[in-house]
Amino acid sequence: MAARKKKFEAPIPGVSSNEENNEYSAYDQFADKVGLVPNVRKDDNKLQAKVLLITWLFCIILGAIFGKTDGAIMGALLGLVVALLVSGAVLTVVGLRRK
Repeated sequence: MAARKKKFEAPIPGVSSNEENNEYSAYDQFADKVGLVPNVRKDDNKLQAKVLLITWLFCIILGAIFGKTDGAIMGALLGLVVALLVSGAVLTVVGLRRK
């Protein structure tokens, strides 16, 4: 009788080892409700990238309209800060609305 090999799996953040409840692990719940840990969901990262890019480009365009060349540069610099805050706010709302 051959000995059964025990399958060893290291825990991966954001991935539940329980296949039945793989949708919402304890790590994901903690990341959504409390924060202060990296978010490892691909969908959330893609959403944040889209929101950040759209907001940043919007700030560059506004800066170019109101300040020409110097305005576009200032819009790009300030747009990074604004885009980071807006994308964080969007992820907060999305995380809090999850079950």
